[in-house]
Amino acid sequence: MKKFLFWSGVAILAITSCAKDQTTEVNNGHAIGFRAGAGTKATELYTYQLSSFYCTAVDASNANYFTNVGFARSGEYFASSPAYYWPADGTTLKFWAYSPSDATLGVDVSINATEQFLKGFKPAQKFEDQVDFIAAKAEGSKSNEASGVELRFDHELAQVSFHAMNQNSEYVYKVYGLRIANPLTNATYNFEDKTWSFDPTNVEKDAYSTLLETPVTLMSYYDELTRKMVSTDTGNEYVYNTAMIIPQTLTAWDPTTDPTNSAKGAYISLAVQITSKGGDRIFPAESVGEYDWVAAPVGNELKAGYEHRFYLDFTKGAGLVDPEIGASGTGSALGENIKFTVTVNAWSEPSTSATLTKQLEGDWLAKKVVRQWIYPEDWDESVDGYKNSEVVITSEA
Repeated sequence: MKKFLFWSGVAILAITSCAKDQTTEVNNGHAIGFRAGAGTKATELYTYQLSSFYCTAVDASNANYFTNVGFARSGEYFASSPAYYWPADGTTLKFWAYSPSDATLGVDVSINATEQFLKGFKPAQKFEDQVDFIAAKAEGSKSNEASGVELRFDHELAQVSFHAMNQNSEYVYKVYGLRIANPLTNATYNFEDKTWSFDPTNVEKDAYSTLLETPVTLMSYYDELTRKMVSTDTGNEYVYNTAMIIPQTLTAWDPTTDPTNSAKGAYISLAVQITSKGGDRIFPAESVGEYDWVAAPVGNELKAGYEHRFYLDFTKGAGLVDPEIGASGTGSALGENIKFTVTVNAWSEPSTSATLTKQLEGDWLAKKVVRQWIYPEDWDESVDGYKNSEVVITSEA
């Protein structure tokens, strides 16, 4: 499914309807309404993409005024069925809202006066199947009847994008897929304090990935691998296929002490094919296939509401073979660089009685001390033809 990433333009959203269904005394004036927008940390939300959200209200007696009611867009407004109106006595209602639905998220939502939790959340394994979970809370009373209650949504997941480049003109890198391995999953979200928690007695980790529709050839500058250009009714635009991860601090894979990653440390990997500029296959071996996965450990903190950009520079190498799904063995993807061990032999030592002579035309001889450089200016230029004479080095015992 296409994933929408929501952004911070504050818009006016109203919830209106024409019926009532509640158990406390109500005022049949304006229906409960919200001025909705996104939190300040949001970077990717457009209000027009928000088609619905779900809301629970608790009244002053700590009873649920309504529970998990859906509000759907109707033109420029959001309407619920049935409608709900403000309590006539002016008491305060507390609201908790979220999107998308609990069914889409695959979770249990429990909101009342004593707890406000979303339980059992696990991001989908494919980037393209993941969703942007947003949530908000607010309070209001009959005094907000005309203006509506400001309901500000925040992104409650961490967004991950991949960027890569190659400035080594001798090699061509093509990227076929992206992966982030071993973040914690299966978490509980607290609507009241806007935090996530994991059950320490039941630790679960997962891997999230996507295969690109068209392989991307790396350029000499960082290119975002999680976006593509698509054609729409209004022209071409970018669609972003980023990962959505539960906020947490990753525990990095240690390839030195645990090369096979038995401890399930976190890392990112890319499916790549590497060739020489002349077209020779460098990685993987053709017997492996079109591509194989190369990895790099990551131990970053992933914060809710932030885009976390991983920049990978392939100029000086290709990282390590993915320890879990790589098919090219273990260790460095490219092996060791081509290198030489160089030894320069020392100058040979002549016998102690040897001298070097320089013989020019006319049988003119001159002796020099062993190992002393001989320069033309040291010789008698009166020797006829000196400038054009052949120089012969002889050894005299």
